[in-house]
Amino acid sequence: MKATVSLDGIWGFLQSLSLSANNKVWLADKLIESSQEDQITLKKSQQEKYVQESMGRAWNEAKEAEHIGRPLPNAYDLIAQL
Repeated sequence: MKATVSLDGIWGFLQSLSLSANNKVWLADKLIESSQEDQITLKKSQQEKYVQESMGRAWNEAKEAEHIGRPLPNAYDLIAQL
């Protein structure tokens, strides 16, 4: 079960502890590390979604072109357009 805790409550709890400077640095590093991991996970998820959407659009366009009899460009044609 997940509980919702206010950040002010967490901050108050942390202030009530007698943490050494080293412990505070360790805790800060862990929070930053966790935040960075979350950002990497989010970015990866966004990239995967973008690829899925792009591939889906490309697949649909290819099926539509095939349906109406329009020839699809080959790899050489696509590279030439660049």
